[in-house]
Amino acid sequence: MDTSFLGFAKRAALKPLVKPKPDSPNTVRYAIWMSVFGIVCLWVMYMLG
Repeated sequence: MDTSFLGFAKRAALKPLVKPKPDSPNTVRYAIWMSVFGIVCLWVMYMLG
């Protein structure tokens, strides 16, 4: 049961949320990563301040 749960978690984590289109740039994925990076930076500044 443990290995099947880990396999399911790995597949769910690595599955792309947004289907990539070959003719357009990955702006949605870029925006999501920039948002996550900004939130982490704000949290670090809050913890250090």
